Amino acid sequence: PTYAGVSKSSSLAEHGLDSLDAIEISMQIEEDLGYTISAETLPSFTKVKHYITYIEQVEAFKRENSKNPIA
Repeated sequence: PTYAGVSKSSSLAEHGLDSLDAIEISMQIEEDLGYTISAETLPSFTKVKHYITYIEQVEAFKRENSKNPIA
């Protein structure tokens, strides 16, 4: 995979990443941050910004509600 020039609007495919790589990214997010991306939702995560938005939304929920939405 090519990571040079990765931006928020980059698609995973632009950098040679496929659905298996998306699963690996999802697993890494779960391992590092504790946030689970459901198997049903994961196919819609095709750009870097989708992951960023998801993490921002979970963080905002936690701040507003003092809890993790995926409990």
